[in-house]
Amino acid sequence: MPIYEYKCNGCKNVFEEFMHLGSENPSCPKCSSQTEKLISYCGGVVKGSENRSLDCIVGEDADKRRGYLEKRRERRKQNKGET
Repeated sequence: MPIYEYKCNGCKNVFEEFMHLGSENPSCPKCSSQTEKLISYCGGVVKGSENRSLDCIVGEDADKRRGYLEKRRERRKQNKGET
């Protein structure tokens, strides 16, 4: 079961809750008001090549975005070498 983060519409309390996918939002544990689901950060491990930030890029413009990120990475390497 995933952990979701919610914010109370009444008292602005932020709390986490274990919820099934598709469940209705729980009421606030402090004031019993309605809540809204928050977008939270999540952690994980990406396995792949040494260009891990590039492995996650998919879609129509993927090659263009990969090229842009690779050029930016090269510029950073060059700038570090100059200082």
